[in-house]
Amino acid sequence: VANEDTFVMLGPLFSNRHALLVMAEGLLIATLMHHGVKTGVLVGIVAGTLACWAADRAWPHHFVQVPDFSADFQLPNFAGVTWANAQNALPYLLIMIFDIGGAMFGLGGVAGLVEDHHLRGSIWCYLGAAAGSALGAFLGTSPLIVACESAAGIKVGGRTGLTSLTVSLLFALSIFFGPVVVKIPLDATAPVLILVGTLMMSESASIEWSSIAVALPAFLTIAVQPLTFSIANGIYFGVASALVLYVTSGKVVQDFRRLVCRNQRKQQAEEEEQGGDPEAALERPLLDSGADFEGAAEAAASSLRSLIGEPEEGLQTKCAERVDLQTGSGGRGGGMMHPPK
Repeated sequence: VANEDTFVMLGPLFSNRHALLVMAEGLLIATLMHHGVKTGVLVGIVAGTLACWAADRAWPHHFVQVPDFSADFQLPNFAGVTWANAQNALPYLLIMIFDIGGAMFGLGGVAGLVEDHHLRGSIWCYLGAAAGSALGAFLGTSPLIVACESAAGIKVGGRTGLTSLTVSLLFALSIFFGPVVVKIPLDATAPVLILVGTLMMSESASIEWSSIAVALPAFLTIAVQPLTFSIANGIYFGVASALVLYVTSGKVVQDFRRLVCRNQRKQQAEEEEQGGDPEAALERPLLDSGADFEGAAEAAASSLRSLIGEPEEGLQTKCAERVDLQTGSGGRGGGMMHPPK
């Protein structure tokens, strides 16, 4: 409840019937999920709904109703669109992208489908949300985007598009059971959202909390979202802080130096392959301090076959002789370097 000093405070928890019902249903669903009951979420929602109906004596009087689609399909009216209204569409577009991306990668992480910070098939998810939002404009409904509640289906094994198609079919059938669906209270669905948040938080274990440059943006992303009721705001704060720390921590300089060194090594390798100093190509494998000398001789022989046209056996012999001369008695770095005979 509201509080003048701390803004919010704990209200009368145990005297609030709705709060007690939410806690009891949440513990029931968590217990069923712990024991591997795949229908635990559905059982919890049904049990919570029946309990609410019984407590409020608000049982539905009708269960089936034929929907009326006569007034649902309307063409959008662009007569009042101005340049000022069109400019407002850009921030809304960015919010949609961040909302979809945040939910999509979070759910993909729960499903174990994210590989090397890439989610396979993500482009189709964006296209599906775009097409659904455009269709929703014709039907007068809110944008159709990825919902975090999908984590409940992922937890019970949903991984492919067949799960989404099944849910879509059930949504289509629920149109005919409107009198029952609209009677499902919020107290019965709130515990599911709490458990969805629990499942989503499991991905925070992969965050490198020991690094402040990583931990602070991650914390801001997680904390700002519920405080502002916006996934986009959390991503804004996280990305902005990450960019600032990327510069101030000096990591941008380290990455730039690493990039320059990588390009120099690549350019030197290309020059040696094209213009071809066999001696430089022969010495390159030996510069690796961790390389085995016998393996280096074989690698050098294979790389020089195409350059000087000698048989592989002869090259291996020359490379082995060069290694012996460089190492003295056969050890690593034990003698002075002499040119091969």
